[in-house]
Amino acid sequence: MSVVASSAIVLSAYRPILFLALVAVFSFYAAFYAYRVLGMKDLVRGGKAGWLDWVAAVVTVVCSLALAGFGIFRPALVSNMGVVPVIFGLLGTSLGSRRIYGFLHPPSDRMFWWYEHLQGMMGSYIAAWTAFSAVTLSRLIGTTWIMWLWPLIVGVPAISLTTAYYRRKFAQRKQVAAAD
Repeated sequence: MSVVASSAIVLSAYRPILFLALVAVFSFYAAFYAYRVLGMKDLVRGGKAGWLDWVAAVVTVVCSLALAGFGIFRPALVSNMGVVPVIFGLLGTSLGSRRIYGFLHPPSDRMFWWYEHLQGMMGSYIAAWTAFSAVTLSRLIGTTWIMWLWPLIVGVPAISLTTAYYRRKFAQRKQVAAAD
């Protein structure tokens, strides 16, 4: 995802396409945080997020707010894509804001890192499918909002269901361990 996001930012400067640069930021952040959270397991015991984690979360929130704002107030700046930049902007803002909240309010579930790693990696996978879909499907059906949003429509429930599955699984293990 680092290579994909970097190349998207270079291409967005070359062409120039602001939409591509702003989407690259929050798409990259999903994979970045999924990787970084593996080293933050001590947050549950009072550990702190590093400066790089803070900077990445704040940059993601700022870029995502810009994406949503441009989608609403200046659609020509984000390629007149209708509702897509607004949805992506709100999604990125939520992603970064939840991480900042988690940095300020330590998690109580000691397996928080597992859920956040899972969600970030699956979110990153959704971003990759979205890029593939936008490039490939636009040649077949033209540019429509559905080619941008179908991976999100399928992926978000998959993330929710998978997270719920592991929450139940870990809760059962905790109950069995407590009974012994």
